[in-house]
Amino acid sequence: MKKQFLALLFISAMNSIAIADDVDTYLKGLQAEVNSASKHKSEAQALASLRKAAEKGDAKAQLKLGTAYATGEGIVKDDAQAVAWFRKAAKQGDAKAQVNLGNMVAEGQGVTRDDIEAVKWYRKAAEQGDAIAQYNLGIAYTTGEGIGRDEFQAAAWFRKAAEQGLASAQYNLGVAYAEGNGLVKDEAQAVAWFRKAAEQGDSDAQANLKAVRQAKLVISCKVKVLAWNSKEGIHKA
Repeated sequence: MKKQFLALLFISAMNSIAIADDVDTYLKGLQAEVNSASKHKSEAQALASLRKAAEKGDAKAQLKLGTAYATGEGIVKDDAQAVAWFRKAAKQGDAKAQVNLGNMVAEGQGVTRDDIEAVKWYRKAAEQGDAIAQYNLGIAYTTGEGIGRDEFQAAAWFRKAAEQGLASAQYNLGVAYAEGNGLVKDEAQAVAWFRKAAEQGDSDAQANLKAVRQAKLVISCKVKVLAWNSKEGIHKA
């Protein structure tokens, strides 16, 4: 009888533990749902405030709202809406919005592709000192898309972006010096710019430096001709 009584106590204790575990799991799940609902409510409120500011003409808010639509962060992704809000901010002179608008126009995202218009927005941002815009304008002069090819202008814009530390621009400036494209050919300068780009992890520049160290006469002099974009083509707010 004593053993049976102890067994019943043990079973009762185990049941209590199981019930406690179930309650704990339930409470954790309930708290997670509450936290999630709170987060969504907070995000919705933030988005509503952002939209209100954007509709009142705040350029930074317009840029951020356009970024949200372009990336789908906190809202359903909508390229057309992204373009619309970037355009509003770009017209007010926001350089990042001008770059983003140029990128989307160049890619035909949410709008009909138009290389000439893309170059127009890159130039506006580049003249404000935006390194990405300067690099993209250099690409346009290299490829001739949206503007006449001009290796002197390409090198000039690559230099502006390179001096601000953009690795791809540093590599392309190195190529310009190595080939004499728009600049007086200067192998020492080419190596110097390749080194700057390589130190930032540019694999093409690293390969060229390796070739130089191995005393090879032939290095890669292929210009990067893809427009530099940040994540998903968006210049973050």
